[in-house]
Amino acid sequence: MRTGDAAAREAAAQQFTGYSRELPHTPDVIEALIELLSDRANVVRATACSALERAGRKAHTAVPALLKNLTHDGAHVRSNSAEALGHVTHDDPTVIAALTKLIADSELTVAVTAVSSLALQTKLGGEVVRPLFAFINRLRADEGNDYRISNAYNAFGRLDAPPPAVIDELRGALTGGPPNNYDLGWAATQAIVGLGTTAAAAVPELIAAVRANRLGDNAALALVGAGAAGVNALAAMFDDPDENVRHRAVNLMWRIGTAGLPLLPAILRCIERTTDDWRRSHTINCVQYIGPTATAAIPDLIRHVRGQSSTAQAALAALRTFGAALVPHLPALLELNRTLAGKYVCHFAELFVALATYTPDVLEPLREQLRGAIPADGDD
Repeated sequence: MRTGDAAAREAAAQQFTGYSRELPHTPDVIEALIELLSDRANVVRATACSALERAGRKAHTAVPALLKNLTHDGAHVRSNSAEALGHVTHDDPTVIAALTKLIADSELTVAVTAVSSLALQTKLGGEVVRPLFAFINRLRADEGNDYRISNAYNAFGRLDAPPPAVIDELRGALTGGPPNNYDLGWAATQAIVGLGTTAAAAVPELIAAVRANRLGDNAALALVGAGAAGVNALAAMFDDPDENVRHRAVNLMWRIGTAGLPLLPAILRCIERTTDDWRRSHTINCVQYIGPTATAAIPDLIRHVRGQSSTAQAALAALRTFGAALVPHLPALLELNRTLAGKYVCHFAELFVALATYTPDVLEPLREQLRGAIPADGDD
């Protein structure tokens, strides 16, 4: 990298800009790349920035040189330096202040990169809010660039204490339409997920989007993260008299996962009022998405094993997730297996295998299941 030929220096740095984070960014390599940050050729500096960005936190010693390049005459150098800073360090007040200042850069691409790097931080303070709104207004005034507002929304999602103006901006984006020519609802939802309970005021817009089948699972995740108001609004969908609305809520649960435990009572009610076998089985899957903490569902699931085919199989699959919590219910399961007389042999076998880790009492029933499933010698 110390050759006198600029093209050769660029090519040397380029070797460390690949997609793999496992590239050999050794201390010697990083030191050599930092030296290139003061290269007289702009293209070499910019390439060195990209190589250091790929090194991630291993290149934290490059921060002073990267900060210096934020004021370089070359826009490409400024942009690549800002991008690198977003990856080599997190939550450094000096870096955050420098990137915030760069939002006002005369070159839009540089400003966009600065905002994107701010969005990679874990937590941002209120000092970024005004520059981010100025960035949003700049994009709205520049026809065809309003889609880049999503970068600002990503940064909003990192705010420790978002002011009402930020929440209002995101709420407006959830509804679509002016002043945006581009649908920013998904990006706004992502920001609200990051803000959690501090964005509880957005619950009405979120639930309206979910009911209208807009913004999908991200909106549901934002509702759960918004606290009691969001959970109650989503639970109301499981209790809705319209089966299509209830089914829409069911289809969101795979993304919510373990965070959906507060919704369990509403899910169990939804299972009871759903008559279609296929839809009921999908509703039962919600319990499986929540996971082992949904133990309150065990008695209902055991009862539904007596139901229609898809319902029964979904209930048995969900029961496998409970592990040791299912052991006290083993007598009921064994009786159910005998009563059903060979139905769902494989499902019961899988359930007993899962329970064998926690109790030896399931071993003999498991042997019986296997004997019933494997033909004896001479059988066709």
